[in-house]
Amino acid sequence: MTDSQTSSNAARTVAVTGATGFVGRALVPRLMEAGYAVRRLGRHPETFNRVEGVEDRRFDLDDERPDEAALVGVDTVFYLVHAMGGGGGFAARDRAYAQRFVGAARTAGVRHVIYLGGLYPKGTALSQHLASRREVGDILRRGCGALHVRAGIILGAGSASFEMMCDLVRRL
Repeated sequence: MTDSQTSSNAARTVAVTGATGFVGRALVPRLMEAGYAVRRLGRHPETFNRVEGVEDRRFDLDDERPDEAALVGVDTVFYLVHAMGGGGGFAARDRAYAQRFVGAARTAGVRHVIYLGGLYPKGTALSQHLASRREVGDILRRGCGALHVRAGIILGAGSASFEMMCDLVRRL
């Protein structure tokens, strides 16, 4: 990245929902290196490990009307929220979270949303997990024009998928 690109990015604020997850923890420093002003959003920002130069704000999608003030001034939001870790009923929570996010993002004037979803084949029955990922992508795309990036399983030390794989290997 050139110095002029880095300096032009400094005028742009990006926010990361799901910043404490595996992908979010890897993304935040990359965004900072690229010169963006970074805002991490979450239910309990007081529990985030403090990062110099990063702004932390409360943004709780469990709230019927999440505080859109956390999104004011943000150009781009990376939507990395996934409710599967909360147990049963995750598809309904994911749907509600996406709908609430759309309302807050539109009110706050967010210009771009990037959603990290999953890969799924056309014409086959999907698992509840993948059907939920597709539905969230559809809600965000229709509601706020989100770019739906589809990725396969993301493995890395500290990711939920990695931990499940380790548990499986230990048991076998």
